[in-house]
Amino acid sequence: MKAWIVTKPKASASVSDNPKETSNSNPEKVSTTVMESTTKKNDIKRSRSEQEEEEAKKNGAPTAQLKRVKTNEGQKTLASFFKITTEKKLTLGDGLFDKPTIKLSSWNVNGLRAVLKRGDLQKYLETSDPDIFCMNETKIDEEAFRKANISREFPAAYKHFWTFSKKRAGYSGVAILSKVAPISANIGMGIEKHDEEGRCVTVEFAEFYLVAVYVPNSKKGFTRLDYRVKEWEMDLRAYLSGLKQKKPVILCGDLNVAHEEIDVYNPRECLTYAGFSPEERQEFGKLLEVGFIDTYRELYPKRVQYTYWSTYLSSRPKNEGWRIDYFMLDTRLKDRLVDSIICDSIAGSDHCPVELIINTQSSPPLEVDKQ
Repeated sequence: MKAWIVTKPKASASVSDNPKETSNSNPEKVSTTVMESTTKKNDIKRSRSEQEEEEAKKNGAPTAQLKRVKTNEGQKTLASFFKITTEKKLTLGDGLFDKPTIKLSSWNVNGLRAVLKRGDLQKYLETSDPDIFCMNETKIDEEAFRKANISREFPAAYKHFWTFSKKRAGYSGVAILSKVAPISANIGMGIEKHDEEGRCVTVEFAEFYLVAVYVPNSKKGFTRLDYRVKEWEMDLRAYLSGLKQKKPVILCGDLNVAHEEIDVYNPRECLTYAGFSPEERQEFGKLLEVGFIDTYRELYPKRVQYTYWSTYLSSRPKNEGWRIDYFMLDTRLKDRLVDSIICDSIAGSDHCPVELIINTQSSPPLEVDKQ
C-alpha cells in the first residue's frame, strides 16, 4: 500500500442520500464507496524547500500537497487525509495521550450534512467531548465536502482523517477525528475492490491502532452475503491480524451484525434478515477467535440495549432495535477497559453513538455492575 499526508488542506462539504430500507427492521442500507486519494494518485516525494513544493504543484499535484512519509518501519501508509480545520500543515505526533483515561466515540450518522443541519452532532460533541470521534456512513462526496466547508462545524482541536465514496457519491464514508496527533494513518485495507467503497480508516497511536469501519450490508435477499463473508470479512481479519503483530488494535464502527439473540428485538423473525444470518454471526465470532472482545457484552452480558432502529418502521419509539455498532478491544488491552456505553438517548440518526472508556496505562480489572 502507498501512503500520504495532506499538508495544505482545502475546505470541504457533504452530500447525503436517503437510505434504502427494506420493509423488515434489519439495518438495510445502500451500499457505498471510497476515495483513495485527493485528485492525483502519483506519489509526490517529500519537498525540502518551498521551491520544490512549487515545482510539485506545477507537475500536477493538488493544492493539498501529498507527501511520502518515511519512518523506521519504512514507507508507512497514509492515504487521502484532510486536515481541514486550519491552514497549518498536518503534522503527525507521538500518539501519546496526556491523561490517564480517554473516551472514544463511534456514531453512524446516516448522512453528515443532515445531522449537522439539525445541530444534533454539534450538541453531542459539546456534551460528550470525546478524545477520539469516529463516524460511519457520512454520505459525503469529496467535491461537496469541500464546497460546503462542513469541517468548520467541528471543534478545532480535532485532527481529521476521512475517506469518501469513489464509486458512487453521496453515501458510505468513514472518518476519524482525534485530539491527539497520531503516529501514522491509513485509508482502506490495501485491496482496491474493498477500498473503493470508503469503509475503513486506521490511525496509529503510541500503544494501539484504532480501526474505524463501516461493514458492507448483505442487503435484502442476501445479494451481497457471499462478498461480505467470503471476501470482505476475511480480508478485514487478515488486515487486523497484520496490525496486531505490531501492537494491540481497537476496532469500532457499524459492523452490520447483531451477534447474539439478546442483540435484536425479535430474534426468531430476524433470522431471515440481513445482519442476523448464521453466516454473518459466525463471522463476528471469528473476530473473537482472533483476539478481540465485544466490550459492551464483556461488561454487560445480560443488559438489553440497541444502537439501531429502522426509521422505515418507526421502530425507535417502540424500542424495536438492533445492537450492531461496536467497540471491539484487543484482548491485550482488556485490563484497560473502564466502560462501554450505548448512548441510546442521543437522537439525530437511525443509529445512536457508542462510547469506549479506557485507561491509557495498565490497571487492575474494574468491578462493574453486570446487570
